[in-house]
Amino acid sequence: MANDEEQVNDQVNYENVFNAEIEGWCYGLYHYPGEITAPLVHALIREIRATFVRAVENNVVFNVTEISELFCQAAKYLIPEKEIAFSILVQLPSPQGLNEGQLYTLAQVLDTADKAYGGVLERLQSRWKHTKAAA
Repeated sequence: MANDEEQVNDQVNYENVFNAEIEGWCYGLYHYPGEITAPLVHALIREIRATFVRAVENNVVFNVTEISELFCQAAKYLIPEKEIAFSILVQLPSPQGLNEGQLYTLAQVLDTADKAYGGVLERLQSRWKHTKAAA
């Protein structure tokens, strides 16, 4: 029982870290003194890949649509929300190597994005297949 309690505490703690990181990056993007471009936003999303991966590893379910909207607002609506969402989605870990809880977390994250944008699962499965073949 103590092990389950520790896991829940770790999940809550990482969820707080995750939210703080997303807010911090959005704040930084919003106050970026230069021109906000799609390559800049995509580079920022790639930079925080580990944040998304750790969220899945720590069983933190997050809403890609909501996060995309936050980044879209921070980018002053210069980059479409859907484009940001797919940039985030390709940063998520491949299902290979994930345990059952992490797979369930990944499925929940993908499900909300798929409901909003459609075609998410097909695109990622194709990407994971190519990644697996290259490895």
